[in-house]
Amino acid sequence: MLRLICLLTLSVVVAASFVNAQNTASITGTVLNENGATLAHANLCTSVSSGSHTTINCRYSVDSEGHFDIQNIGVGTYGVFAINEDEGYSIDNQSPGVKVTLTPENPSQNITVHLRPRGAIVTGSVSDRISGKVIEDAWINYIAIDDGGGGGNHKTSGGRFTMAVPTSSNLLIYVSAHGYKGWVCTDSSSSAQPVVRLAPGERRVLDIELEPLTKSSAAF
Repeated sequence: MLRLICLLTLSVVVAASFVNAQNTASITGTVLNENGATLAHANLCTSVSSGSHTTINCRYSVDSEGHFDIQNIGVGTYGVFAINEDEGYSIDNQSPGVKVTLTPENPSQNITVHLRPRGAIVTGSVSDRISGKVIEDAWINYIAIDDGGGGGNHKTSGGRFTMAVPTSSNLLIYVSAHGYKGWVCTDSSSSAQPVVRLAPGERRVLDIELEPLTKSSAAF
């Protein structure tokens, strides 16, 4: 009886190992920017859609030569793209990327990811107008008011931020933080218009000073 149990256990382990091996897949490749040059030190992202829901995972790395290697993932269909917010490549302007289908019969793919044109970059700092101290928990937000809208946000780290934003679109950029009055970016050429329009690759530096709310205003 003991021999039979051991044989059955061994069969189950072997079968499970075979199934796992059949469901383990990989994606390798190279990332090129919109000009065809390799893009180094980016984050490689995969997206998986199920119905109306899409899960995006950007935990993979692109090395100094633009190569990436994703191992031990399940079979299925993925979108593959790369992001680097500091260079203007974001989820908004790069997703869904290259479509890759992995099957038990063809579990490995080597691909080239050609990035779409980069967005503009808004970078800078947020500080207290009175004390000059950086504000750690400020949010920089944008709303694209052309072409159906859309938007995004980014939280300061050490009082600083870098965020990729859409180009060739009127943007409403505003900053909010608990205990402070809100701040809205205006175009220097027309201060009456609270919108900004940036070109691809353009970098706009915003060093923002927020005015603290009075105690009565904060309580309200």
